[in-house]
Amino acid sequence: MTSTPKYIFLFHYTPPTDFEVQPTLLMSDESGMVERWTLEQLSECPSQIVTHSFSLLVDWLRLRGLQLPNIVIDLEVAAKLLTGRPKSEFDIERPWDMTGVLRPLFPINCDGHLLRATLATHLAKPELSEFGNLRWMMVIAKGMPSLWNTTIEGLKSKGEYERFFNFEVPAYNTMLCAQYRGIQLDEEIRDGFLDEIENSYRHAHYALSITKNIDVDRALEDAEYLLEILGLQKRKADDLPDIQDLVVAREEFDETCRLLCEVLSARRNKGILLRSFSAEQGICFPVFDTMGTVTGRILTIDPQLQHLAKKYRTIIRPRPNYRLGYFDYSQFEPNIMASICNDPQLLELCKEGDLYEKLSMELFGSNHQRKVCKVMFLAYSYGKNISHLSDFMCGLLPSKKVANSVIKDKFLPLFAGVENWKKEIHSTLKRDGRIGTLLGNYRYRTKEGVLDRKEMRWATSQVIQGTGSLILKRLINRITTELPHVAILLPMHDALLLEIPEEGADISVHALTELFQTTFVEFFKELEPSVCQKPFSNL
Repeated sequence: MTSTPKYIFLFHYTPPTDFEVQPTLLMSDESGMVERWTLEQLSECPSQIVTHSFSLLVDWLRLRGLQLPNIVIDLEVAAKLLTGRPKSEFDIERPWDMTGVLRPLFPINCDGHLLRATLATHLAKPELSEFGNLRWMMVIAKGMPSLWNTTIEGLKSKGEYERFFNFEVPAYNTMLCAQYRGIQLDEEIRDGFLDEIENSYRHAHYALSITKNIDVDRALEDAEYLLEILGLQKRKADDLPDIQDLVVAREEFDETCRLLCEVLSARRNKGILLRSFSAEQGICFPVFDTMGTVTGRILTIDPQLQHLAKKYRTIIRPRPNYRLGYFDYSQFEPNIMASICNDPQLLELCKEGDLYEKLSMELFGSNHQRKVCKVMFLAYSYGKNISHLSDFMCGLLPSKKVANSVIKDKFLPLFAGVENWKKEIHSTLKRDGRIGTLLGNYRYRTKEGVLDRKEMRWATSQVIQGTGSLILKRLINRITTELPHVAILLPMHDALLLEIPEEGADISVHALTELFQTTFVEFFKELEPSVCQKPFSNL
C-alpha cells in the first residue's frame, strides 16, 4: 500500500471567480514529479500542501461546494519570518513576494514578465496562450520541493522553525477557514453609514481648509507641518511623531486634531465599507494576512474590517442561531511589558486594576484623562522618545515646561525598571543585530554600530507587540482545537470577534474566558489578566 507523502507542492494560476478561465493547478511530490490536478483533488488532498497565495483559491472551493484541504503551508509566511524586516524598508518588491522567492526556479530562456503577471496581477492566461507558458509553470512546480527544503533549513538556522510550524501554520489555516465562512453584514445599515460618513467628511474638511486655512492632506502626511500648525516644538527628521497617534491623543481637547481625526476616520471607514460589497448578498469574505506586520499581527487586508470605527461595526450580524461575542484582554501591552521586564512597580499597578486611570490620577489629579494616558503609555511602550511624551499633554497643562516636569517627576519614576529593561533590549540588538520575542519572530538591523533613535523605538515594539501576536495566535489555535463549534471572525490585536452557537452559549462564554486567561498564563505566570466579554453593540 502506497503511503501518503508528507508534503505536496502546489504552483497555481488562479484568476478571479468571475473569469471564464479555470484555475491551473500543478502539483508535485517530493520527488519532483508534476501532474495537473482538479479542485476536487485539491480539496481531498490528505498531505500538507506547500504553496503560495492560497486565499485566491478559497472562493473557488467555496463556490464549488468543496472543503478546504487539511493543512496548507504558505511560503510567504515563512519568507517573512526569514526576512525579519518591515514593509517600509523596501520599495516595490519585497523579499517575501512570491515573484522573487520563485524567480530562481524560473527557466532562464523564458519571458520573466509571465511569472510576475501570474502571481501579482492574476491576469495572465497561461492555459489559453502558447504551450510554453504551461511549460515554465511545470518547471517551477518541479523545483518547489528543493525550495522548500532550503526554506526549512533557513527556519531552523534562524530560530523560527518551532514558531512557524506550531503557531503560524495553524493560525494561517484557521484564518483560511474564516475567509471560507465569511461574515454576515446588514447592507441597509451599511448604506446609511456611507451617507453619514460622506457628510462628516465634508464638514470636517471644510472647517479645516476654509475656516482654519489648513492644508489637510499635508497635515496628515507631513509631521513637521503638523507640529507647526499645532504650535509644538520642531525636531529632527528621525524623531518626528506618528501623525495618527498625536492627533488621536489630542482630539478631546484640540479642535484641529478633532477635525483631522474626523477626516482620517471618514476616509478609512468609507474605503472599508465600499470594499465590503460582494457578489453574495449580505456577506463578505475577508482575506487575512497572518504575518501582516513585522511583529506578526494578523491583519484583514480586504476589506480591512479590523480598522472599522466602533460605531460602524454594527453592520456585522450573526448567523441565525448564533450570537456575536467580543472578548479582549484588558491592559494587554502593559501586562506583557510588566511580565517581561519584571518591574515590581508596573506589575503592582497592573494587578491593582485600571493602569490608565491610575496614571490619569497620578499625572492630572483625576481619572478624566484616561484616553490621553493610554495613548501616551502605549507610545512609551513602543519606544517613543521620552522627551516628546509631553506632546500628548500640551493643552491640558499650563505650559510645555509644566508638561515636561510632569513626565520627569511623576511619569518616569513609576517605570524605573522598564527603563533598565529597555537598555538591556537595546544592548541585545546592538550585540546580536536582531531582537525577537519569547519564541522567534526576530527583527534584524540593516547596519552596525550605535543604535539610532528609530532602532531604539522598534526594538521595544518588536518585543512587546511581537509577544502579543504570539499569545493571540496561541489563543486562536487553542480555540480552534478545543472549541471547534466557535467560529473566529476577526482577530483585533488584543481581542477576538467570535460567532458562538446560541445553544450552550453560556458554557462557551465561560470556556472562552478561561482560555483567554490560561493562554496568557502559559507565557507569564506573574499576572492573571482581566478578560472582558462585551456585547457587540458596545464595541
